[in-house]
Amino acid sequence: AKAFRQQQARQSASMLEDQALMKLRAIRTERETLQERFKRMSHAMSDATRKRASKMRSELAHTQKERDRSNERYEQLRVSLEKARASLASLAVKLPELQR
Repeated sequence: AKAFRQQQARQSASMLEDQALMKLRAIRTERETLQERFKRMSHAMSDATRKRASKMRSELAHTQKERDRSNERYEQLRVSLEKARASLASLAVKLPELQR
């Protein structure tokens, strides 16, 4: 009877150990899965950040080009306006002479 109880206790302990090992494996697997998911999300976030930064850089470059073009147009118009004012002034001087 005593040997039977000892054998049952050993089997029970062995069963508990097996259950604990199974739980441990499940937890380890879940941990690895979560680590992998975290790694993927982290890479995805840094990729997204890189893409966003790249897009912002190209938008900035585009805006700078537009600003430069606008400055050139402004300068051309300013020069044209100066020429037009100069010709107007010269016409104003010549007009009395032409009216004689």
